[in-house]
Amino acid sequence: MAAQTSCEEGGADLRDELDASVESGSGYICLCGPPSSGKTTLLLNYLTAREQHVRNMRSSFHLEYVSGKALDGDPLQRLTWRLQPRTKRRRAQCTVQQFGCLVRQWLDDAAEGSELHFVLDDADTLEDDAADVNHWLSECLPAAPEGRKRSVVCLWIVSQMPLHISNSFRFHFLSKPDAAVVQVWLNSLFAANREFFFGDPGPSTPHFTLGQAHTAAVDAVAYYITHLPMRASIVAQDVRQLLQRVHHILPLLAPHYTSGRPNAMHHSAAWGKRRELAKVGSGNDPLVAALRRIGYSAILWAVSAFYCGAVPRSKQAYVFDDQGLQRRTRSSGANATSHKAAVLSSSAHSVHVPRLMLVYRALLKICAYHIDPLEFAPAETAVQHHHTLVSWGLLVPSSQNSKAYHCHIPVTSAVGLSQLLSLNLYDLIPR
Repeated sequence: MAAQTSCEEGGADLRDELDASVESGSGYICLCGPPSSGKTTLLLNYLTAREQHVRNMRSSFHLEYVSGKALDGDPLQRLTWRLQPRTKRRRAQCTVQQFGCLVRQWLDDAAEGSELHFVLDDADTLEDDAADVNHWLSECLPAAPEGRKRSVVCLWIVSQMPLHISNSFRFHFLSKPDAAVVQVWLNSLFAANREFFFGDPGPSTPHFTLGQAHTAAVDAVAYYITHLPMRASIVAQDVRQLLQRVHHILPLLAPHYTSGRPNAMHHSAAWGKRRELAKVGSGNDPLVAALRRIGYSAILWAVSAFYCGAVPRSKQAYVFDDQGLQRRTRSSGANATSHKAAVLSSSAHSVHVPRLMLVYRALLKICAYHIDPLEFAPAETAVQHHHTLVSWGLLVPSSQNSKAYHCHIPVTSAVGLSQLLSLNLYDLIPR
């Protein structure tokens, strides 16, 4: 009974997040979770309830759903075919421009405050490259919001793991795993697999036996689910992603098990050394190249500025478990709970230099595990790079507060910069 109540409360919290994402305006919204986690059912139930709400306000609501598993052909062509009037429907090759024209026509005919939602389910099974999906809404979203009478166009991308779509800044994740449940499940799998062997199998490596490999995996899963900042990352929210991460860093932990038992520093260092295979935006990004020539301190200062602008103060203290950050966080009022949507934008929150220095120090503690600390300047010295970012227009003084700044570092540049520090930016974005 308690478990059922907890699930219902979690669904209600996520529906609040989805509401906040839709209210943020048109764009891409990603909903991720493991198989059979109920993400599709949750989304469709949410959109059905929202349809009733929009229609009560005498506005138009239109929903189109396509699934990658049940789709034969181009998903954009299917959506375009459904948007056409029934008397004019024809199956032909479709371009992004034609799709955008139909969407704009629908918005012009609809009343103010109308909503048009496209759901692309099982997106990670599509043959189309994510770069194609990234341009679907390029012809749909107007340059001036008043031109479309403040209507909303949302493309919901439902997948097991986040797709690399640079135009998507809103992510929602389901099924945060429990450490004890995952450990019991891994132990049962190990016991079942051992039955297929006659006696104790030989070692797969000269000094790392099957039992040691299982122990290392269980210990790593338990540590990453229960310790900050790993437990706050989006990877630790999904068992599938977490086990994939543990699988990749297992070779980094193996030497410590053959000579003894790894400690917290070994687990944290192994987590930090694991880089994502796809390096989004770091190849030809001029900002990444420029800061790389300046040095690690400039890179870390820029990542810290992006982080301060993208993540609210209360969640910064939660991720880093830092006393200095907690003392400077106001837990009263609506500010502590108002940011429920996972809107990854560097301009979401104001940036203050004292807070920026605290985040710089917190990130420096993580980077020191796998980069020589002598490569970094202390926060009091690294503050000189703040003037560089201001002169480049990446930090703009606020018109309401002379001591506050608004950050305009793109998310793709921030991801590329964090990879130079052997950090995965999405690991540090809490739910």
